[in-house]
Amino acid sequence: MLFILFKRYGITANAFDIHQCTVSKVVLEVCEAITYHLGPNIYLPKDKTEMKNKISEMETKFNMPQTHIPIRRPLESSQDYFNYQGFSISVQAICDSKGIFMDVDCKWPGSLHDAKIIPITYRELLSGFCKVPCYVIGDPANPLSAFCLKEYLHCQNNNQVVFNTSLRTARNQIECAFDHLKARWAILEKKIDLKVENIPTAIYACFVLHNFCEIKCITVDEEVFIKDIKENINSDKVDSIFSCNTDEGSLIREVITQYISGCSNNSIFKKIQ
Repeated sequence: MLFILFKRYGITANAFDIHQCTVSKVVLEVCEAITYHLGPNIYLPKDKTEMKNKISEMETKFNMPQTHIPIRRPLESSQDYFNYQGFSISVQAICDSKGIFMDVDCKWPGSLHDAKIIPITYRELLSGFCKVPCYVIGDPANPLSAFCLKEYLHCQNNNQVVFNTSLRTARNQIECAFDHLKARWAILEKKIDLKVENIPTAIYACFVLHNFCEIKCITVDEEVFIKDIKENINSDKVDSIFSCNTDEGSLIREVITQYISGCSNNSIFKKIQ
């Protein structure tokens, strides 16, 4: 059944001597079963102990970029799904230091900007105030906030250059996770031929199976992996309208910049206190 996800319905239908609509129905039923029975294995930390373990593994770094999954032009409200990459579903996810996805949101139209999706899908990781809260690492298209950090767009000094380098290194984990995901499931690289309301289920099933493969140390075809990396380079465009900075986010980023560079400014920490 997993083989079906890699092929067009026509090829699979001919191989098993069945109609394409039957293949489509069976694939959806399998995706629903995977999502229902194994979907709960994708979850954010449920308590402080689990959160501290994840933070320790990632050195207090989390990730929250996005990717666009191509789909066929929907019959209704097609303009909502159109962006510079064509018709698509916008997918955002968070992974840990091992490339295991902990949270996936795959139901928003491709035209909806990443900065608008974050406030809708935001979950409080831990209740209570802290000087430098737990945060996710976003890409340049995300808005800067106390809980979502991104690199400096224009570096003004060496400390900011060092910060950007460190952030990109941390963000590389989620980018590799997305590349592994797409290398495993070719359905995510082509226009998904399903009804719009069924697409999130198919996408989520791929994430669930990805986690299973990672946990079981099932490797990815290296040639396909490298090909996907080359195709995804510079695929995300930064929109200055949405790539805004909040005062709190800028302050938190400056604190971490000073901490990383080893030249902390006491006045900055006093502001946080």
